[in-house]
Amino acid sequence: MGKGKKLKPGGASMMAQQKNLMMASGKTGMFKRKNGIIRLSKWAVVKKKKPGDKPKRELFPGDPMETRFSEIPESRNKMVRTEMFGKLYRIKREARATLMKENRTKTKAGIQFEKKEPRSIDKMRRPDDTLLPPEGDEEIRREDEIDEFAEYFKNETTPKLMVTTQPQPTVKMKQFIKEMVTIIPNSHYFKRESYALKDMTEYAVENEFTDLMVWQYNRTTQKPSGLYITHLPHGPTSYWRITRCRLGAHIKGSVKCNTGENPELILNNFDTQLGHRLARQLSSLFPQSPNFKGRRNITFHNQRDYVFFRHYRYQFKDNGSRCALAEIGPRFTMKCRYLQHGTLNAREGEYEFIWRPDLQVDRKRFFV
Repeated sequence: MGKGKKLKPGGASMMAQQKNLMMASGKTGMFKRKNGIIRLSKWAVVKKKKPGDKPKRELFPGDPMETRFSEIPESRNKMVRTEMFGKLYRIKREARATLMKENRTKTKAGIQFEKKEPRSIDKMRRPDDTLLPPEGDEEIRREDEIDEFAEYFKNETTPKLMVTTQPQPTVKMKQFIKEMVTIIPNSHYFKRESYALKDMTEYAVENEFTDLMVWQYNRTTQKPSGLYITHLPHGPTSYWRITRCRLGAHIKGSVKCNTGENPELILNNFDTQLGHRLARQLSSLFPQSPNFKGRRNITFHNQRDYVFFRHYRYQFKDNGSRCALAEIGPRFTMKCRYLQHGTLNAREGEYEFIWRPDLQVDRKRFFV
């Protein structure tokens, strides 16, 4: 660029003038503000590198694979920050792809190698005083001997369920209730009509029902949206939010089974004192004596405070040396919103646990 040449504010665009000046001075290429160009308010000049200029600082002084995104040096230049993040992301992605390829090769060759444990939110769970040790707690055992479900676990009482819905159930809701009554042994459906829940609770106690289940549905989707479970006659009562519900008839590859046999019950990851109490309430809905000849399995799997309900049947292959699971249905996801002492009483009930949105600010904190 010739000496004394400047950009004219009233002429062509500033970008076009800068490009012409660069072409005249022998500088070819597109105009980039980050490559040694200083742009002022009314004119721009090209800054030439001098022999005494300092070399460009390295983006990652240490090993890039050991550098986390949060450890990248802060920079006020947005383009520099973008470059640092992009370079570190590409380095880690290429290294990860190379490592996975090597591991696949070792696996095919039968070579043993150390496998790292994957990181997940479940494994980064915050420490909690209510977590129960794997070997159990003596205080919890003593409480289990005198709580509301003690008679059931001592085989002194047989579960007998009364199932109902909110008034005017939809067609989809009736189909769902039909499947639930079929898979839960000794459960009976009663039409809600215009009866109040207090009256139905008293009727259930008089007729020696052990539990009352009240299903709610969403008027828009016409699918189940909530569930009240009351253990009779003295409680407790829990309310669950229901999502992702699918009937067994709508599950691809679903199978049928003999529902006359008592199912095997599996409950996973109910590790806290609250989870232990909820697990005992869910267990009290099913008989404690499963019939393994029926090959039925009902699972309540807790993960991050969401309880997944699944209904399977065992399928044995190769003369019993292999086993597979075939889903029967229905399936849905449950989330406990509150646990209350006594029967249904929203005004005067004493709550053991109430879920609030502000309790879930930290994603690594769980309650069940």
